Amino acid sequence: MNFEEWCRANKPSILDEYHPESNRGRPLSSFSEGSRDLAVWRCKEGHGWYAVVYSRKKANCPICSNRLIVPKINDLMHLREDLAKEYIDTK
Repeated sequence: MNFEEWCRANKPSILDEYHPESNRGRPLSSFSEGSRDLAVWRCKEGHGWYAVVYSRKKANCPICSNRLIVPKINDLMHLREDLAKEYIDTK
């Protein structure tokens, strides 16, 4: 089974996040289900990142899932200003 077929059957939202033009025109169907190739992805919020094809079975956008903090997008001040005001810098 190729990765596109796996996505259609298990996690169709991934199909919209893969962009062949960002991946030198290579279609998602050219990757095997267990491919360790690196590809470019873009979530519905427009965040772009590199990820191994196989890892997309479990992982989503690192910014939307708060695994990667980006100032003014998903930092504490942007998401919870009330808590950020309570923070005291001890340095």
